[in-house]
This record gives sequence, C-alpha cells and structure tokens, in this order.
Amino acid sequence: MMKNRGREVYVIAGVIAAVLVVAWYFLLFGPTREKLSDLDTQIAADETALASAQQELALLQSYKKTAPQAEVDVMRLSRMLPEDEGIPSLIVDLTKTASLSGVKLTGISRGTTTAGTPFGIQTITLAVNGEFFDVQDFLYRIESYVRFQNTTFSVTGRLLQVTNVSLSGGSTSGTTTPTTGVAPLTVSLTLNAYLWGGAATATTATPTPTPSPTNQGGEG
Repeated sequence: MMKNRGREVYVIAGVIAAVLVVAWYFLLFGPTREKLSDLDTQIAADETALASAQQELALLQSYKKTAPQAEVDVMRLSRMLPEDEGIPSLIVDLTKTASLSGVKLTGISRGTTTAGTPFGIQTITLAVNGEFFDVQDFLYRIESYVRFQNTTFSVTGRLLQVTNVSLSGGSTSGTTTPTTGVAPLTVSLTLNAYLWGGAATATTATPTPTPSPTNQGGEG
C-alpha cells in the first residue's frame, strides 16, 4: 500500500512538473521569445536606417565640399546661356567691347528667337563703324566671350557666333581718319546669340535702341 502511494506521489509530482513546464513555456518563454524576435527585427531595421543615413551624410558632405564650385559653374552657365534674351546686359557687354576695340557701335537690332533643345538661337544685327583692324579686333573679342581654356570654360559674356559680315566704305575720298587717311568702314554684323532652350515660340524682329556712341582709340 505504501509503495502504491509513493508511486502515485511520483506520478502526481511528474504531472505537476510537466504542467509547470508547459505553463512556463506558453506564459513566459513564448512571449519572451516573440519579444526577442521583434527586437531582432527592429535592430535590423535600425541598422539599415543607420547605414542609409550614413550614406546620405557622406553624400551631403561631398556636396558641401563641391558646392562653391557648383555655384560658380551655375553662374558661368547662366551668363553664357541665359534663359531669356538678356538684351540690356548684352548691350552693356557689346558697348564695352566696342570701346576697348576702338570702334563705334551705332546700332543693335534684335531678330528672331528660335527655340531649341538644349540651345535656342536669337539673331542679332549690329552696326559698327571703325578702321579695319579695329573691327577685326572687335569680332575677335565678341567671339571670345566664351573660351575653352585649361580644361574649363572661361566666360566673360554671352556665347556668340558671327554668321555674316557686310563691309562698306574704307575709301580715301570723303571723311578719312587722321591716322590712316582712309574712311572708316561701315560694318553690318549678324550674330547668333545662344540661349538655354530659347523662347517657347519664335519672336519677330524688334529694333533695339541705339547705344551711346563710343569713342575711337580705346585700349587695344
């Protein structure tokens, strides 16, 4: 009888132990394991976000280093290829160049503006008076507003291309210059002034007010 009771005690103790183990697993260990799994997932997500943030930080730091040069490049591009016609600034540049070359810029006429991708073209006609070599110097200077030099662009004005030159005068009769004894040339120049994209539609020719005459004999 005592042996049977002892055996029952062992059985009951075993059942209680099994119940406790099952209860511990479902009530304590299971939820804890799920929390650990959730934490692992969160840690992985945080590590991915951290790596992405570090990459963005490195990229921003590189932008910070190159930002000053990029700003200079943008300003250079906008001066070389403006988005609008920019006639007032062009008049200033051409008048200054004429003075340096020793010629008189007597008229500027705006022609048509043709849209393009990526460059639009605005035609401009100039009227210039001066001696042959001074006119030649003026042509060189306006086509040198944009130059490729030492692996970069040197920009002092609009990107211009002379497409036509018409000369008259230059005879020894009539009004002549005191230095050469030859009458000044009257020159009509047609230019292509390039734009970034150009206008949405072509515009008709419009005369531009004639700038104040410049003095001859400026710096060469």
